[in-house]
Amino acid sequence: MKRHPKRFPNPRHCDRKGAAVVEFAIVLPLIALILLGSIDVGQSIYVAQVVNEASREAARQAARFDTTSEDVVRTTVRSFIRNNFAGMSDAAVDVSFTNSAGDPIASGDLSAISSGSALSVQVALQYDSVRWMPGIPFFGGRTIATTTIMRRE
Repeated sequence: MKRHPKRFPNPRHCDRKGAAVVEFAIVLPLIALILLGSIDVGQSIYVAQVVNEASREAARQAARFDTTSEDVVRTTVRSFIRNNFAGMSDAAVDVSFTNSAGDPIASGDLSAISSGSALSVQVALQYDSVRWMPGIPFFGGRTIATTTIMRRE
């Protein structure tokens, strides 16, 4: 009958069992930080895409000849962003309009802009209002903003 050697023939090898636990305890926070940081970066990219799309939608609507008020466009942007981020307050979203000279539009009347003139719409969102993990400091307090320019019909 063949005898199998012991798993730890040398008693010093038994001490190595605890080393793996210590190494894991040292590496685990680093791995968790990398994982959570990756999730936060991915979410910030997603939020930037949503803000970009909201800005495009706002510019499309503002460029139409039948849109006469900035308030209509602001309502559209806020509902678009609210559809993507449930429970977000309207105070976290800022929508601003400028004409081709870069000046704010007087009294919010989009019909004052002549046909063919450039219209700029900027949508800005406070990232902390939609953030999943507020504890990671890298993106804290950041505003994600996008500007879209279209010609008025």
